[in-house]
Amino acid sequence: MDDAGSTVCLAPNATLTVYLKAPAGESSWSVPVASDRHVLASVPNGALTLPIGVTGAAFRAGRRGVASISAVRSPCTIDSINTCDTTHSWRARVVVS
Repeated sequence: MDDAGSTVCLAPNATLTVYLKAPAGESSWSVPVASDRHVLASVPNGALTLPIGVTGAAFRAGRRGVASISAVRSPCTIDSINTCDTTHSWRARVVVS
């Protein structure tokens, strides 16, 4: 993904929506998860009816701090994300200030 490794800055209470598209015919991305729910909480978003192959998630910025959002595709898992190649792992850094 072109934006993997990016840093995003948010104000408290701002919402960030993440969309990840898997290559045609390949496994989909896992649901993106945040590393610290106090800094970045997953929130429901009824607008996330997505096409096949696209995975999405919405997050609300909470307290000031830094969190990462991560997702993986098979054969990787969240537990093995640090050893996965960039075609199977995605991570972004979010700074809430």
